[in-house]
Amino acid sequence: MKASDYRSRLQKDIKQNDHLPEIPMYNQLTKQLWDALQGDIVWQVMQKLGIDKMDDRAERVRMEGRSLKVTQKVMPRLYNLFNDVKDRVNLEHPVDFFVISDATLNACAHVMKPMDPEMPYIVEVNSAMIETMTEPELCSVVGHELGHLLDDNYILNQVIYFIFGADEYGRPNLPIPLRFKYYYWKQLSELFADRYGYLATDDINACISAELKLKSGLKLDKIEANIPAFIEENREALQHYISGCGLSLNDGYTHPVSPIRIEALNLFANAKTEKELSEGMQVLTNAIARLNTNPIEDEMIIFMATGGLIMANADGQITQQEHELIIDQMSSYYMFPLNILQGITTENCSDLFNQSVHNILEADPNNARTLFLYLINVLVSDHKLDQKELELLFKIGEEALHLDGRQMVELLANGLRRSFIPSILSIS
Repeated sequence: MKASDYRSRLQKDIKQNDHLPEIPMYNQLTKQLWDALQGDIVWQVMQKLGIDKMDDRAERVRMEGRSLKVTQKVMPRLYNLFNDVKDRVNLEHPVDFFVISDATLNACAHVMKPMDPEMPYIVEVNSAMIETMTEPELCSVVGHELGHLLDDNYILNQVIYFIFGADEYGRPNLPIPLRFKYYYWKQLSELFADRYGYLATDDINACISAELKLKSGLKLDKIEANIPAFIEENREALQHYISGCGLSLNDGYTHPVSPIRIEALNLFANAKTEKELSEGMQVLTNAIARLNTNPIEDEMIIFMATGGLIMANADGQITQQEHELIIDQMSSYYMFPLNILQGITTENCSDLFNQSVHNILEADPNNARTLFLYLINVLVSDHKLDQKELELLFKIGEEALHLDGRQMVELLANGLRRSFIPSILSIS
């Protein structure tokens, strides 16, 4: 796919299957990441280098030698089952299915397009899946993997790895403002693929029982699971995540927790109106987007926004460097810091600042040093020291943070040694 074609698809919000519900936040976040990374240009560079596609010849040799290819002659039942799923999700490109000897319940698709455009895509299914899943359950799993192949957003993923490379765990080395958005985007892509898992079978019970087996590793006939009861109890467990307990993108997960996936499947199957579906998905995507589970961290977001704006504006102007530092620091606590900043006005800034400081220090007075150091970082972010900003810094330190003069001088000295870099223009 050309970058211009991908850009056109992002702008038009083209649906892969018109009868499937969309996940608006997934589309919006894809556009944001693509634009931020200058994807049009980077993808063209990758195409000129010939690395926009996957040279999967070595992988195919490995697969042919160490796993069993599902063919019509050798395994007609599985071949017909898998290809019926392929037809149901409207995937026209040929796919080679392989069964891997592996006791873990897993399946995967090679989402990068092969170098040879005529070469089939690859989907691997572990042998444990074949042994544990019923046919409808297996269809939902394979449909999910084919959903990843139908998702052209693999292009964005390749751009991300091309620019940032991978860490020791195979995750891209992204800066904080992009890192959490990437994890969020990856989890939403799993919900996107789950839609195809449901489409592949049109059986919500099969989709959910497959998820139950993935969670437990057990065959349901061994535990006599009650699926309707499980759906109800899942909603109770879901409330913990919606309320902010035990779920954070700081954990670096690329898949949503099971209660969110199950409720999303339930919405895909049973939402009676587009409005019901949209509102339900909004609750789930908001839960996934959470970066913290501590109420004081919510106060830190407000402090960073208001305190940063107050400090940066002490000299009468907020520079781009100051603005970027505020956003960068807020990004550790909140996915979309600009939304917070846009809600702060000259009328409410002071009140919000004072309230956040009060709440943070009430929780732990020792937080005063952390807050003061943040204000120092804002002060030096534009590569210069302004007298008005210094005076305001000490005023806030004394009146709002209750630090004594000696403490403030020591913190300022350490902050200057660590963070202050003079502008290159001032010494040229």
